[in-house]
Amino acid sequence: MCRLIEAGQRRMWLFSLAPLMLAVVIGLAPTAMKRVLLLLVFAPIAEEIVFREGMQQWLWRRGWSARAAMLAVTLAFGLAHAWTRSPLLGLAVLLPAQALGWLYTRTASLWFCVLAHAAMNAVWLMWCGVEA
Repeated sequence: MCRLIEAGQRRMWLFSLAPLMLAVVIGLAPTAMKRVLLLLVFAPIAEEIVFREGMQQWLWRRGWSARAAMLAVTLAFGLAHAWTRSPLLGLAVLLPAQALGWLYTRTASLWFCVLAHAAMNAVWLMWCGVEA
């Protein structure tokens, strides 16, 4: 586990620049394209940095079990979505957030989580449409 935590800390500086660069690109895009970029690129990168590389790693370093850290991060992820979007969306993201937490626990790969998160958001976009 310690080896995984150290690897996460070394990568953190690189990942922290990506959301800033993407925000500039998103700011220049048309409205529908902004939504697609936000949901398929910016949100997966930024949220996985915060919730997996940040919060889940932080809890592990403080001695939390993998299961307890996953559950806490899942609840935080749901609360963040409920607070920024709607309570219903906060509930809707709990199962996907748990799946992402499990994936991160098993692989310790932020990129797997980012790709899985983007895929989940793509399915949501196809289901609800870009304007939803």
